[in-house]
Order: sequence, then C-alpha cells, then structure tokens
Amino acid sequence: MKAVLLFPFIVLEAVLGQYCQSGPTTTVDTTLGLTSLRGKTLTIFETSSCPGSLGPLDFTMLVADLIPGFPYSLTYKVDTCGNVFPVLSGAWIDYNQNMQFDEWESLGAFNTSNGDITLNFTVSNETQVRYGPTRLRVQVQETSQTSLNPCATFPYGGTKDFTIEIIPEYPGYCNCGPTSTLDTQMGAVIVKGEGANMAEPTGCPGSTGPANFTNLKVDLVIGNVYEINYTVITCSTQFPVTSAAWIDYNQNQVFDQWEQVFPFSQRFGNQDYGFKVPKSTTSEVVKVGLTRLRLQVQETVNSNIDPCSMFAYGGTKDFSVEIKPTIDGGWSDWGPCNASCGGGFRFRTCSNPPPSNEGGQCEGTTIGICNTDGCAASSSSGGKVAAGILVPLIVIGAIVGFYFYRKRKTGGELADDFSSDHASDTTPAAQTGSYQTQS
Repeated sequence: MKAVLLFPFIVLEAVLGQYCQSGPTTTVDTTLGLTSLRGKTLTIFETSSCPGSLGPLDFTMLVADLIPGFPYSLTYKVDTCGNVFPVLSGAWIDYNQNMQFDEWESLGAFNTSNGDITLNFTVSNETQVRYGPTRLRVQVQETSQTSLNPCATFPYGGTKDFTIEIIPEYPGYCNCGPTSTLDTQMGAVIVKGEGANMAEPTGCPGSTGPANFTNLKVDLVIGNVYEINYTVITCSTQFPVTSAAWIDYNQNQVFDQWEQVFPFSQRFGNQDYGFKVPKSTTSEVVKVGLTRLRLQVQETVNSNIDPCSMFAYGGTKDFSVEIKPTIDGGWSDWGPCNASCGGGFRFRTCSNPPPSNEGGQCEGTTIGICNTDGCAASSSSGGKVAAGILVPLIVIGAIVGFYFYRKRKTGGELADDFSSDHASDTTPAAQTGSYQTQS
C-alpha cells in the first residue's frame, strides 16, 4: 500500500525536480542566525539560531514579494554556537525558476565577516527572469575559500531557504530613487478628487525606490480643477530640495514633460497646488481610465528633476488615478406646441444632461415648428367669415347704386362730376326733357 501511495509523488518529483541539498553536517560552531528581507507588501523575518540544524532549513512558508529592477536589502546574522572561525556567506535567488542556483543569480559578492550582515542588491530584470514564486537560499560556511557553492555539503555553517514572489508591479513605469532612507523624505500626501479625497500619511523612516500606494485611487474629471497637498520632510538633516508631480495622462507608462501637473518647488514643508486636468490636443492625448500619479522630492540644488532618475536622498510615492470624461450636453424632450393648427412653435433645452466639465453644448436649435396643417372652419368662426364677406358686398352695392342714380339723372348718360367739360346741373343749360331744376 505504501509503495502505491508514494508512486505519484515520486513521479511528480521526477517531473518537477527539486532544489539541491546543502550542508551543514554538524550543529556546532558557525550557524546562520536572524534573517530578514522586506518586500513590497510581504516581509521575511526568521529568528532561529543556536542550536543549528543539519542540511538546508526549510522556511519556504515565509515570502517576500520583489519587483525586477528595484533595490532591496537582505539582512542576516553570521552567528556561532561555539568558537569563531573564518567564514564566507552569501545568497541566491532562482530568477529563472529552473530549480538551480546559477552563478548570475547570486545577490552579490560573498561576505567574509561575522556578525550582522546587510546585503544590498537589485532584483535582476534580465529577460530570463520569470514572474511568480521561486527560491531564495542564504548560506554561511566555515571556510578559507573565496567562493561558495549553494549546493555544497560542509561540516560547519548554516543554510536557510525562503520563498520569493517576483511580481510585475511596475511592468512599464520607470524605476527611480531614493537609494537611502536617510534625511529628506516625501511626507503625507492628500489629493482632493471627485467626490472623495485620497490621503496617505507615511513619513519617516522612508523607503528606497518608489513607495507603492497604487492601492489608493482618486477620480479626476477632464477639464476640472483639483488640489494636491504634500509635505517635504527630513528624517535627519535638512538640505536643498526640489519636488514635483506627474500624471501619466496618455497612459503610455512614461511620465512625459507635459504631464507635470504643477511647477517645480524648492521649498521644505507643506506644499499646496491646484491643477487642471487638460483636454486632449492634436499632440497631447488625455485618455479616460486608470493611470499613475507620481510625486517625488530629491535633495538637489537643481531647479528641476527627472521622475525616472536614481538619487540617494529624497522620496517617491506612486498612486492610482481614474480619469473620467467630460459630460457633453443632451437635449430634453420637446415641450407642447403652442398652436393646434396653422403652424406653431415648441421648445426644448440642453439639460439632459446639461454640459459640465467643459463638455460640449447641444447641437441644433431650441425652437421647432409644429402643427403646420391648416385649420378647418367651425361655428365659432362663422360670424367672422360672414362679416369678412358682407362688408365688401355692401361697398360694391353702394357703388353700383350710385352709378344707376347718376345715369337716371342725366337722361341716360353718365355724368362725370370730376370733369370740367360738363356744366353744373343747376344751370339752365342743364335743362333737358320734362325734368327741370327748380329755381
């Protein structure tokens, strides 16, 4: 039964392979003591020392997450459970995850000291580095040699194995300083955004490289004005400084010069700046969506700084920004027509929604023509129609009656009262027939 149960594990081990074994073969004298490594969000901290243990100690349940291209510090103690002898110590990370500790995967020159050791290293960003969990091995040997073999078996010393999670936290954004946690630092940061503010309060002690606060996000709308407040502090001595901030508006993972959100500052203490999220132009594109805000301060006498530069003293903090679009105006529904026939007007407004954040106005007109069909006659309008016909008939009848009256008076000829060729009908020359003007 045991052979049957073990068979799948033997096959799996043969397929996947395993990391090599390593000394020591005794637990006296030199050993490996307290070991720590602070990652982005996870920290290895392991305190065992004397008595030592045979072979490699398995602490792979302890994990530190590291970013390619970023600097870190591994600290460990070369301890002794008896006498002190010459030693050599070092560490390796299996970057390519081939279950071997290759020479290029060493974290630096081997150390020949006893006591507390700090090994500063930068995570390799070679093309063969793979993301995901891999192995860190730390080793110390009693030896007078000048090099170490991470797979060697030796009588006195110590070996500890841990897990490293290689993460692509900044797959495109540049690395930058500081490389020291002394003196100038970036203090508390507040960004007053759309509806809610983003606040991050850390100060001393600082951290090397960009401090990653991309889990903190603020919303910004194109065309609106916002405010950034931050403090430039020192953890020791004050020196000349320059600080600034950038937002990757076009989301190309590069902090372009035009993406700097306010002028360079050369002041210590509290900084408070207003800035406007720009609208796109033919050469400067502002994209909607998630992007990066970087704030940085450097100890320098220069009047400007590079967001991707490496420097010794200062601070860098990265945050997330959600760029929201402007709101263009939209038309409301048409209102009622002011006439039921014969042509009327109706109205609408640019209020559904109203334009905001420099959004465009509605295209078109606010007034429309409606109910253009003619109106049919009705009883209420009949009197007006009759009156409109009767008045002209009366005028025409009067003219016709006057015509016949004048014809009769002149004996069948129409007199022209407006001509000087005819005498007045009151003179004797005007007497004709049996009709005679009375004197």
